Order: sequence, then C-alpha cells, then structure tokens
Amino acid sequence: MTDKSGLTPEHEAARQQLLALHPSLNRRIRDDGWDLYAHDLPHKLVAFKSVSCRDAIDVPVLAYTRSTEQACRIEKLMGRESCRSAEDVNLRHHPAIELRLSPQHFVIELVVSPDAWWDQQNLVGKLSIARHRQTLRELLNKMDDEYRFGFWEGVELSDMQLENWQLLRGDVLNQWMGTFADRHDCLRVGIWMPPEKFTVESNNAGNQVFRQMKSLYDLYRFVVWTSDNNFREFYKKKS
Repeated sequence: MTDKSGLTPEHEAARQQLLALHPSLNRRIRDDGWDLYAHDLPHKLVAFKSVSCRDAIDVPVLAYTRSTEQACRIEKLMGRESCRSAEDVNLRHHPAIELRLSPQHFVIELVVSPDAWWDQQNLVGKLSIARHRQTLRELLNKMDDEYRFGFWEGVELSDMQLENWQLLRGDVLNQWMGTFADRHDCLRVGIWMPPEKFTVESNNAGNQVFRQMKSLYDLYRFVVWTSDNNFREFYKKKS
C-alpha cells in the first residue's frame, strides 16, 4: 500500500530516517568548513534518484556535492548554458557523496558518474603524474578495509569491485585505474553496511556517518575539478 506521494510505508520510513540524519551531518560539515552541500530545494533533499544510475530507484538517497553556484559554473563549462539555478542542476554531472538506505544496506559512497566527465577527465589527468598516484594510494590506505572500489553503475552491489585491502596489494590499484574509461565508467568508492552493523536511528549515527564521510571527502577533494585542482591540461596531453 502506498500513500498519496506514491511511497510505501517502508520507503517513507527510510526517507524520514535520512531526513532526520541531515541536520546533524550538515552542522558538522559546516563547522569543519567543507565545500560540500546538500540540495538547495527541500523537496529534493532526499530523493529516489542516485548519480550511479540514470533511472529513478526505490531507495532513498541523501546526496552532497558542489554548491549550486559551483555546479552551474561547471555545467556551463560543459556546454549546458541553461543551468542557472538549483532546479537546473543535473547531479549526475558532478561527483557526489551519497547516503542510501535500503533493507539490505546503509551505503556511504563517493560516486563519479560517466556524465561527470569534466571531473573524470580531471582525475585521469591528475593520475598521469606519479606523485598524485601515490597520494591516491595514501588516501585509500586511510580507509577501512571494507571499503569497496569499482566502476559499475546502479545501486545494487556488483561483483565488479574490490575491497580496499585487495585494491592496495602490490600494483593492483594502478592496474585497475589503467582500465578506467572516462565518460563510460562510473567510478565509486564506498562502504556498504548491513542492518546488523549499523542503524541510522542509533544515538551515535551522526558521528559514525560523519567519520566515514570524512575519508570520502578527502577523496572527493582529490577528484573534483576546481581552479586550484585543475589537471585537465594533463588529460589533453595524455589524449
């Protein structure tokens, strides 16, 4: 049975849990000075859309990404001159840290979709420099072993991924990144927690989520294009 919004009671309950989590997370994000923002429009704060896939899904998503001003600037650089407000922003064109809640998992994940090709190309250019490849390894090395790294699309967990401890063995990371195809692959790094390991409604949920998000935010800053993190010229030379 669904309500007048079309949501089942289970879906609405999950949406409300993410909505309740946002104020404490947003306070910590602002206190720490992160350049990361939830959607400006309240009705889109928690939505049933993920940057990891093109179609609507049945899992609620709370996403954090660039500010609307920054997003419109990037989309205009990408050729979307019509981007002028939060209503116009297409989240798939930007790296995002997503929180997704389903009966199977609570997911905290950095996702860079193929449509976020401006940032994907920035990453490819950056990783053409040896010291930045080492920085990427160091960022991943700070994460828990259970973090998952892969290039698949969709909100279901794919077999096409490695856990962090596997990725950091030998030269596996460089080999995997060597197969990455910008504008085609969906780059993602995140942790998938089963219900018995994490409860969004617990008193300590905000602290736990923020700690995991901090690791992903360091990686987000490594990936995301800014005037101070601009490696697109290296991408053009590589191409």
